[in-house]
Amino acid sequence: MRLYDDVLRRDPTPVEVATALATLAGGGDAGRSVLAQEVVLGSEARAIRVDNAFHTLLNRYPDSGELAAWVHQLPGSGSTTGTLGTSMVAAIAATSEFYTAAGDSPSAFMSKLYVDLLSRSPSSAELASSSVFSTEIGQGVASARLAAANAVLSSSAFRTAEITSFFEDYLHSTCRQLAAQECTLSSVQTPAPGDLSTALTSLTSGSTEESIIAGVLGSPQYYQNHQSTQTGLIEGVYEDLLGRVPTDAEYNAALNKYTNDATGHMDFATAMVSALGYRDRIVSLDYQTLLLRAPYASETITGEGVLGGGVPSLQTPDETLLGTILATPEYYLDAGGTDTGFVARTIDVLLARQGTTAEESAYLQGSAVHAAAWQMGVADAILDGSEYRTDFIRGAYETYLTFSNCATDTGSPQGNGGVLASIGRTVMVGIVIGALIIGIAVPTMLRRRS
Repeated sequence: MRLYDDVLRRDPTPVEVATALATLAGGGDAGRSVLAQEVVLGSEARAIRVDNAFHTLLNRYPDSGELAAWVHQLPGSGSTTGTLGTSMVAAIAATSEFYTAAGDSPSAFMSKLYVDLLSRSPSSAELASSSVFSTEIGQGVASARLAAANAVLSSSAFRTAEITSFFEDYLHSTCRQLAAQECTLSSVQTPAPGDLSTALTSLTSGSTEESIIAGVLGSPQYYQNHQSTQTGLIEGVYEDLLGRVPTDAEYNAALNKYTNDATGHMDFATAMVSALGYRDRIVSLDYQTLLLRAPYASETITGEGVLGGGVPSLQTPDETLLGTILATPEYYLDAGGTDTGFVARTIDVLLARQGTTAEESAYLQGSAVHAAAWQMGVADAILDGSEYRTDFIRGAYETYLTFSNCATDTGSPQGNGGVLASIGRTVMVGIVIGALIIGIAVPTMLRRRS
């Protein structure tokens, strides 16, 4: 819990907890080291570091191309190669954008370097020692700004501040309420063989992913998990699908429109997965997952139309949208700009595993005449496969039917309840598998982790 909260700014999902516990099962430092590297060097953490660097130095967040480029360059879990984080920071600081923001002068540039990287102005001695850099910067030497940034980043002052911040960030005390909170994770929920077979047949016969999700949300178990009340059901569906609690008006509208029985529960769930707000979130997370950026306004509108069934296809609307994104030149370039890179990344992002040599070779056979049609063919072959659809159905059950039972700390020092005291209640924990940037459920990309 602490590792995910400190590094990724969110709680782990139930399946991530189960996976982490399996990694730690061996005990000792080795298991903790493996888990820490998986989280700290994962793509989600790398994206956060890139965001932080751009926001700190340029007062903006990276665009999709910048984010993808740096996420791929920073070393990942299990990798022994890659660009160091300090090298990324130096490269950003050396840009003309940073120089212009600093005031378009060597002295202003050096001053901003110290302020942004050390949170203080440079001393007279430091300015004197950097005079060579300032002179070369003023003369227009292209490499001088980069050299100056590297000098600050390699200084003992920066290293000391960096190491100190690691200890402050990760060895801080946990507040009493959270330290006392004890959570028991229920077993991860999976569909019974009959339910899985029925759902697979439904997808093959023209049903949509949304109908599968509605079936889970309208099930007796989901209702029981939410205190067996209609208000609990309504709140749970809003939180799981839209990432927020319903307004009073939304509560009242649902209570008045839908009956508190199996039929009403299913009708409510079906209406929610068909709503425009839910489609917006699917489009947004598909773009975040596949292209590491938010969709443009025009892409959101187009995506909503696809999910609404506006594009004739033998596939489900969700699969059609994914295939459309996977066939873009942008995705191909993000995957390394090679056919082998495209195949490897597409298998990984859709099936949450590495491809076998035989699989990759089979998909690459048609790459001699590479075009968007070939990309679409690879994507369709995976999306139409039983493994992808089985994973999706399992993911829906894991997402919406797995929950944690948490006990509250009754010894709150304030003694008046409040926000922290309320987090110990029984809660439904949403699962995010495959999302790289933001922590909300993406039904079209749900995957099990085993």
